[in-house]
Amino acid sequence: MHRGSSVDQSQSKPDLTPIVNLSKRIADWYFRPKAIELGGKLHVWLGVRVFKRTLMRLATPAPGSKGSGYWLASRDVGGLRAFERRTRHNEAFHLLPLLSSVLALVLVGGSSPWLFVVFGSIIALNFHPILLQRYNRIRILRALARYR
Repeated sequence: MHRGSSVDQSQSKPDLTPIVNLSKRIADWYFRPKAIELGGKLHVWLGVRVFKRTLMRLATPAPGSKGSGYWLASRDVGGLRAFERRTRHNEAFHLLPLLSSVLALVLVGGSSPWLFVVFGSIIALNFHPILLQRYNRIRILRALARYR
């Protein structure tokens, strides 16, 4: 295109709205609690509550600090919604290395025991944090439902 051209450049950009809408719908579906999770027994059976208690002991904020984001900022609707959004962000943060490691294990198979140990460790270190975010989200969504 030459300088001073009268062609509107906005016409050359593709409309990404359908893709954005689809990705939002997929994310909403993924982050929505599933029926098997709602009773809470799955999380208890998988040790999520024990993991949470241990993590909370380790994450205790220093006196006078504002905390580490593991606690609700406030118990009003805004604080609950902010915490629910944070669970989605934190879950995605742990989901990426977990899925990447699963894919890597599938691709490299049993080619090296060390790769199995490395990728297996990444999976193990991210599994419970993902479950904890899902457990917290269910509790937050129940609290938000009481406000309605």
